[in-house]
Amino acid sequence: MSAEPSKILTWLVDTDDRIEWGNAEMRALLRTENPEDLQQAFTDALSAQGQTAYFDAFRYCATRYEAFSAEIELFLPDDRRLWLAAAHAPRFDEGGTWTGYIVSAMDITAQKEFSEKAWIAANYDKLTGLANRSLFEDLLQRQIISLSRARQLFAVLFADLDGFKAVNDTHGHAAGDAALREVARRWLGAVRRTDTVARLGGDEFGILLTNVKNIQQAEYVAAELIVSLSGGVDVGNDTVCELGASIGIVLPQDAHETVESLFARADTLMYESKKAGKNRFRSSAPSGAGSLLLTD
Repeated sequence: MSAEPSKILTWLVDTDDRIEWGNAEMRALLRTENPEDLQQAFTDALSAQGQTAYFDAFRYCATRYEAFSAEIELFLPDDRRLWLAAAHAPRFDEGGTWTGYIVSAMDITAQKEFSEKAWIAANYDKLTGLANRSLFEDLLQRQIISLSRARQLFAVLFADLDGFKAVNDTHGHAAGDAALREVARRWLGAVRRTDTVARLGGDEFGILLTNVKNIQQAEYVAAELIVSLSGGVDVGNDTVCELGASIGIVLPQDAHETVESLFARADTLMYESKKAGKNRFRSSAPSGAGSLLLTD
């Protein structure tokens, strides 16, 4: 079961943050009537990360006898996730000695799920499931900050699909949507989990490669992206369409780079690739020789 929004869960914890007592709602939630089992059931419902965050907050505030609030994520025995907003008020005995906390909590799962859905809608492309431009720019800004602090090199790839307009014009927008979804699937499979593939709009994509050693590493990924489209893309109704990609690749020149300057340079190189014959990439390699023609 989950906690009903109108009901309050209440429990008492001692100075070591061990549960001494829980009300009927607390016991029902954790599926135990034995007060001695409440602590273990509560700890088991917390993730490892949740345990660390929660008990660290308790220890910090306990040394000051301070009240505190915490959002607690629980994983219930029926495999459902529950979020509680829990207010911890210090309690003292008649002599003024601190004896622990009384905790009052409410179910905020619906609010958290709404917030998560809103965040996903604001940061991910609905059609492909990829990061959108807003999230891509945010992640890129973080890499710029990391570059100035930790000297962690990264690469930005701008890709524009070759032949996509013909898919839409000849086979319709449903086929175009199917092609975009398939490109997204293939390109996600061509990068590391630490990298980001984003749909920036239309048939334009951005790829953020983190922790790269040199331009050659980024060029290798660009080649893999182009090769992944060889053989055509199935857009449904027994129709396979030929697609390619023109890609521009940049590495930051210095710690003074901005999101806008990186976008501008990568965009320029992408259009140079397209003008040079499409289905190729061009990079900002110091030697100036960063182009690779894969197909004529």
